[in-house]
Amino acid sequence: MKAYNLTVARQYKDQVTELYLHGLGMTECPDLVFELPQLQVLCLSGNRLQELPEKINSLPHLQVLDLSGNALSSLPGQLTSLHSLAEVNLSDNQFSRFPVVLGKLPNLQKLDLSANKLRSLPKSLGNVQNLRLLRLSDNSLRELPAEWPSPIYLRELHLDHNHLSALPDWVWALPGLQVLSIAQNRLTVFPLRTGQLSTLEILNLQRNALTQLPNAIGNLRSLQRLWLDHNLLTELPVQLEKLSALRQLSCQGNQLQQWPVHLGQLPRLEFLELGHNQLHMLPDSPGKWPALQQLGLQHNALAELPDAFARLPRLKELLLGRNRFVRFPESLVASSSLEKVSGVAGASRAIRFMQACQQADLPEAYCLALFSLCCGNIQPESVPPEILSQGLRLPLPSLQKTIRAYLLQRKSLPIDPSKAIVGLVGRTRLSKSAWKERLEKAGIQMTMAPGSGPTHVILGGGIIEIPEGWLRKNVTFLEEATLFQYIQHKEQRYLHQLEDHGQLGRLLQSKQPGSLRLALTLLKNGGVPPTVMTDLYLAWKTAPEPTLKKDSGTCCFYMLLNPAGAF
Repeated sequence: MKAYNLTVARQYKDQVTELYLHGLGMTECPDLVFELPQLQVLCLSGNRLQELPEKINSLPHLQVLDLSGNALSSLPGQLTSLHSLAEVNLSDNQFSRFPVVLGKLPNLQKLDLSANKLRSLPKSLGNVQNLRLLRLSDNSLRELPAEWPSPIYLRELHLDHNHLSALPDWVWALPGLQVLSIAQNRLTVFPLRTGQLSTLEILNLQRNALTQLPNAIGNLRSLQRLWLDHNLLTELPVQLEKLSALRQLSCQGNQLQQWPVHLGQLPRLEFLELGHNQLHMLPDSPGKWPALQQLGLQHNALAELPDAFARLPRLKELLLGRNRFVRFPESLVASSSLEKVSGVAGASRAIRFMQACQQADLPEAYCLALFSLCCGNIQPESVPPEILSQGLRLPLPSLQKTIRAYLLQRKSLPIDPSKAIVGLVGRTRLSKSAWKERLEKAGIQMTMAPGSGPTHVILGGGIIEIPEGWLRKNVTFLEEATLFQYIQHKEQRYLHQLEDHGQLGRLLQSKQPGSLRLALTLLKNGGVPPTVMTDLYLAWKTAPEPTLKKDSGTCCFYMLLNPAGAF
């Protein structure tokens, strides 16, 4: 069982297998700890311990010992009797010399000595044949032992933030090494030779002084992550195209001036960071990159983004800050996967536009034309009517306002009913002449289209053109998105100018759902005149459809709240 305080540990001495006493500010290790015969995990991290008692050998089953974040500078020799000890964490202590006793632990697999004051390592550490993970980051190491007997099982070696200028040959000959991290040292060369580190999956060379990479780096066929940030690299070797397993490549903060074209051959690359370099232009064809999701190009000297970058099938995030882009690259509008673009003006608005186009499933040509219109690069008259009609369907108020303002200046606009129909206003028993009269009172002119078949509707400039056949079928007119807002405005004017409220009352009392629906639309848009309150109440009581009943009830409710009638 697990125990997180001494009280529980004392009560269940013979059952406790894990004891966690971290962050308690202890200066001495409690004697009770050494009275737990079944203890396997002991965590004393984040205290003020200066020494570890010799009685540690009374814990024969101990497997994990965490002493990180204390003030230890030495370890007792009795530690060698703990034959089951497999993991020791001594990070963030005061060790200036490597504890020799650690080299005598036969089953030690994980050792963390990072954030200490080590300046050298003993050869005896190589005697720990089962060691799989070794962390020596944040020390003062200037060199490693020239020879290590047999660290054949080592899988991870972390040497970050030391003073190493070179690595011994045994490092490059580790047969099963998977992680090698040498960031923030003083390496000027990376002496990798063919056939070495063939199992390496993660290589971290950040913040050194590397001026070039060896051609043999192309032989790291298992490499998945490669970090080269903040070195002095002026180019990347062509052999990188052989790293077919590579998923992440970061090379920001170097001196690259030309785009590494050969990177386009990496089929599994998901993350590419080339920011903070000296790139002036990008190639017309960056590569296939079927898996690329994030691309960093910030802090370069780029002014244009070729169209091919917008066609990367899985690109989600693009970093473009601190370049020479004057405005958001229009080529990106065609992207079907992009979710975030940072560092250019209008990026957030452009992303909303792109998402709206994706939801509406608009063709690429339509998206490009509407985006140019949205940015003010072209005028509405240069955009075909069918594209304007589609633009009004996008949930973008500024774009809709631009298009409507233009449409209201035109006399008529042909519309394809198969694409433009939103819904019917309703069916009524009003005659053709009655409809014409009422529309004219609203300032809308109705004209008859020749022919008997429903072919199209023209809405715009105060003109509604209705095919004769539609009136015969008792259909009045269609709500069309291009001027629906305009029609609502006309309905408000019609209501305010309506002198005979009895006409509106008769619509409310009509048994036809279409008539009631039209009346409710007028009332919602223009307010409820007190004189039709009775008719509205009766309409609510006798509404033939649940939806109409709900709408008329809403009008009654607002009328009770606001007797003046304005919504």
